[in-house]
Formats: sequence, structure tokens, C-alpha cells
Amino acid sequence: MKSGIELKRLGTVAADIVEANPVVFGGRLYRFEYIRESNAGNTTGSSFFRFIDVASGRSTASFGRGLHMGCAFVSDGRMYVSCVRKWGGSEVLLLWSDDLLNWSEPEIILSAPGWEVFNTSICRSADGFTMVFERGRPAPGDVNFTMYFAHSSDLHDWRVIPGAVYGFGVYCGAPLLRYFDKWYYFFHLSGSYESGFNTMVSRSKDLKDWSREELVLPYDEADRRWLVPVNAELLERSRRARNINASDLDFCEYGGKLYATYSWGDQRGDEYLALGEADCGEREFCESFFAIR
Repeated sequence: MKSGIELKRLGTVAADIVEANPVVFGGRLYRFEYIRESNAGNTTGSSFFRFIDVASGRSTASFGRGLHMGCAFVSDGRMYVSCVRKWGGSEVLLLWSDDLLNWSEPEIILSAPGWEVFNTSICRSADGFTMVFERGRPAPGDVNFTMYFAHSSDLHDWRVIPGAVYGFGVYCGAPLLRYFDKWYYFFHLSGSYESGFNTMVSRSKDLKDWSREELVLPYDEADRRWLVPVNAELLERSRRARNINASDLDFCEYGGKLYATYSWGDQRGDEYLALGEADCGEREFCESFFAIR
């Protein structure tokens, strides 16, 4: 049974883009996008990152060439992007910019030799910042993926939090982390290729003891609707696509509403980027899934 505030599904805006997230920077709403080298529209031969100004539809200059699985985060007027050098690498990198044009060199902020690291998500917490990162190469008894957590006071020096783990022994992916009033809210993918994948949320005060999972975003045939003009070939491809997935949810608060991005498709490469919204802020949205019923 679904609880919490429901996201209104607005429709699809792109194919082959999965890792994306909305952010507000300089008073404007942007959509960060990770463009894989396999993206049908990518002719550069390499992966890269970019921002889309949502109001105008214009793209910034690309950056982060050759880097992967980025996630954008704003702090004190500066844009940060956490990412990895390769899928399943053992390091988390950080880039930053004050104008979305000039970017720092990648800084290694977390090293985990022998681990495979994939997606990340950073939020501001009570005494600094908290990051969740997705670990592959499972330990005995585990399956891909498991979530681990780290803390930093300055976004540059990170330490893994002992005992803070989520999703051991089950499929868990596509992390999103938020913090409000002593509670961490952890949004993540859950499911299987047989039953389908949905986005769930759990919460914890210490990142160790977790609530039960609540359903946030189930996969739905309504996602096949396009918000932008597409050619006949892409339209037919999306109509025929197997849709068993609602993953990689991310959101921000803008103009008094919650603005969200997420991915749908087969969770095996035929995937599409969709938008959603809700008439609430981030905190209200997170807390709604745990209201007393």
C-alpha cells in the first residue's frame, strides 16, 4: 500500500539518460545530466556531464569528460559534482565550480581499495555533510548492491561511518539521501527483474537502525508519454520498450514545488528520463511517508 505525497508524473524528456538530478543554482532551476558514451546522441566518443537550464532548455558547456555517474549538490553558492572515474572504481571524486563554466580538477575525496563504487548522493546534515555511496563486488552472502555512508565537515575530507550500512543481502540501488530534524531519509531502488523495480524510502536517526521500506514511486505505463517532440524512430522505440522500472529518483524544491527526475525502462540499458512534481517542499515530501496513520 502506497503512503505519502504522490508525485505527479509529467512525462518523458530524454532517452538513454539515467543519472540526473535537479538543483537550484543562482536562483535558477537546472537539471544535471550524466551522458554516457553509449548515449545515441553522444558523438564525442566519451562520457561527460552537463547542466540543462530548465526554463530555457539550453545546455551548459560539457565538463567532466571521461568521468561517470555524477550527482550534483549545491553548498554556499558553489556547485559540486560527486562522481567516479569508472564504473566500479575504488575512488569517489569531487568537482566544483562557481559559475558552471570553470571547473576544478577532480579531487579524490574517498578511497576504498578493493571495493567497487558506483552512484553517490550527498546531503547537508546536523554537523556537516553525509554521503551515501553504492558498493558493488559483494561480500560473502551479499548481492549487488549495498549502501555505505560517510561523513565530512567540509565536503573534502570524508570518513566512512562504521556500521552504517543499508541493503545487505538484497538488491538495492540508485541512492538519494536527505536529512531533516534528526532523521535521514534514504530513497532507493528495490525489486527484481521478475517482479519489477520500484523506488522506496526508509529512514533512520543513526544510519544503522532503519524503518521499514515505504513505497514512493512504482513503475507505471503513464511514463511513456513524451513532454518534448521526438522523431518517429524514438517514439516507436519507447512504445515498444519493456517498462519494469522506476529508479534514480532525485528532487529539489523550487518555486514552492517539489521538482523531480527519475528513470523508467527495462533497467538493462533501454531507459528514459522522466519528470515529476508535487505541491510541497522537500521536508514535507520526505516526512509524509512516515506520518502516523
